[in-house]
Amino acid sequence: MSRGEKRPGGIYDAARARLEERIAAEPSNSEIGLELGMLALVAGDLATAEAAIRRVSDMEPDDPRAHVRLADIHVEQGRFDEASREYARAVELAEGTDIGEAARLELELVEREIEMVHRPLAEARADERCDPNRLGCLELLAGSIERAGEAFRHALDEDAESLQAALNFGLVQGLAYVEPSGLKRSVGELLAASRRFPAEPRLHLHLAELYEASSLYEASTQQVSEALDAAPSCLEAYDIAARYDLLETEAEKPSFLEEKIEGIVASLEAELAADAGDALRKKALALALLGRARFRSAAGAGASGLPHRPAPEGDDVLRACGLLEEVLDHDEEAAIRLAECRERSDRKADAKAFLKRAAEEHPASHGPVFELGGLELRSGYPEEAIGLFAKAAELAPTEATVFQSLRYALSTARSLRLAELAAKVELSHDPESAGPRVRLGVAYTEAHRLDAAVETLEEAVKIAPESAEARAALGRVFTRLNRSDEAEASLRSAVEIAPEWPEARRRLGDLLLSLPGRTREGLAELETYRRLKAEGGKR
Repeated sequence: MSRGEKRPGGIYDAARARLEERIAAEPSNSEIGLELGMLALVAGDLATAEAAIRRVSDMEPDDPRAHVRLADIHVEQGRFDEASREYARAVELAEGTDIGEAARLELELVEREIEMVHRPLAEARADERCDPNRLGCLELLAGSIERAGEAFRHALDEDAESLQAALNFGLVQGLAYVEPSGLKRSVGELLAASRRFPAEPRLHLHLAELYEASSLYEASTQQVSEALDAAPSCLEAYDIAARYDLLETEAEKPSFLEEKIEGIVASLEAELAADAGDALRKKALALALLGRARFRSAAGAGASGLPHRPAPEGDDVLRACGLLEEVLDHDEEAAIRLAECRERSDRKADAKAFLKRAAEEHPASHGPVFELGGLELRSGYPEEAIGLFAKAAELAPTEATVFQSLRYALSTARSLRLAELAAKVELSHDPESAGPRVRLGVAYTEAHRLDAAVETLEEAVKIAPESAEARAALGRVFTRLNRSDEAEASLRSAVEIAPEWPEARRRLGDLLLSLPGRTREGLAELETYRRLKAEGGKR
C-alpha cells in the first residue's frame, strides 16, 4: 500500500489505539513511536504521523530514521524545503549505511523536484500577471490536475480564440475524471473550439476521449473520423482509431475506421501517381503510411494475414521511410517522422541522430527535443528524458503535452530508482524473496527496460511459481515485446492461480483481442473482468 493510500478506517483506528496504549505504558520507547508514525503515514493521517515522529525526534535527535520519516511526511504535505533539510540531516547521521543511501536518494529527488516543479509553480501562483496557460502547465507538472483544469478553463474564458488554451483544456479533461455534471460543459466548450479551428484534429481527439468516458462509442468514432478528415497526417488519430477498432466483433470484416484509413492511403497514392514529383504529396503519403502502420501495430493487425489487410506493417514503414528521405532537406516534421521510421525498424541510433540533427537545425522549436525525450524514455532512460523534456518546456512554456511528459518522466525515474534501492535493501535481508523482484520488474517495465524486466520477473516466477502477480507482470512484459505465445502462457497461468483476480483477466483479454481470430475469446475475458470488478473481486 503506497503512502497516502487510505486504509479502512476501523482497522487503522484500532491499530492506532493499540500503539497509543503501548506508548502511554512505555513513553521512552522510541520504536513504538516510529511504528505509529509509519502506520499513520501509510494511512494518510499526516497529523498523527507528524506528532508521533516529532516526539521520537525530540527523544532521539540523532536517530536518522526519525528524520527520514519526518521528511516523508513533509513530502506528502507538499513542504519540500523542510523535507530536503530532514533528508540532508539523515544523510549526515547515517553516511555509508542503507538508511543513509536511501535518504541521499530521496534528497536528490526532492531537490530536483523543488528546482524543476515547486519553485517555478510557487512563483507563478504569486504572479497575478502570469499567463494562465503557463500556470496550468506548472500545475499539471506538479500533479494538480484539478487546478490545471481551472487554469486552462480560465485561459479559454480569457481568450476563446486561443488554440493553445483549447488544446490544453482538452488534454487535461482527458487526464481528469470528469464528473457528469461538468461533462456537458466540457464537451460544449471543445465543440465550440473545434468549430473555430476546423483544421485542428487534436480537438476532435479530445472530444473522442470525453465521449468514450461517457460510453458514447459511436460519437467517439465519429470524432476520430472527423480528425482524419481534418488532417489525414495526424498520427495520433491513427493511434486512437486502433483502440476503437478492437471494439469490432467481426474479425473477418474491416471496421469503419479501417476502411477510412485504407481510403486515405489509396487517395494519396492516386494523387502522387498523378504528380510524382510533388514533395508535399510525398510527405502526406509517407505520414498516412506511417499512420496506417501505427494503426495495424496497435490493433494487432500487422501479422493477421487477413485478406482485407493487404500489406504488413513493415512494408508501410519502409515505404514511408523512402518517401521521407526524398523530402528531408530542412523539413523538421519529415526528420521527426523519419526518426520514428528508424525506431520502428529497430534502428534507434539512427533515429537519435536524425532528431539531434533536427534539433540543431531548428533550435527555436521544441518538437525535435521533445521527440528525442520520448525516444530516450521508450529506450529505458528516464533520467535522460527528463533533461530533454525540461528543455522542450523552456522552448514551449505553455504547451501542456510537454509538461505532462516531463511529469511522467520524473515519476518514472523516481519509481525506478526507489524500486532498485528498495529491492537491494529487501534482498540483502531475504535473498530468496519474490516480492521485491516483482516490484522491481514492474518498475523496469514502466521505465521501458523490458529485457531487465523479463530477467527479474523470471527470477521471481522461479522462486514463487504460485505467484499470480509475478506471472501476470511477466505476461505484460512479453505482451510489450510482441512475444504473444509466452505472454498468453504467463497470463493464463495467472488466471488459473487466481481466477477471481480482475487484473489478470483484463490483461489476458487485451492480449487476445490483439491476436488474429481471438476476438471473441478476448471479449469473453474482458466481460469476466467487468463482472469481477463489479463484484469487488480480488486475488
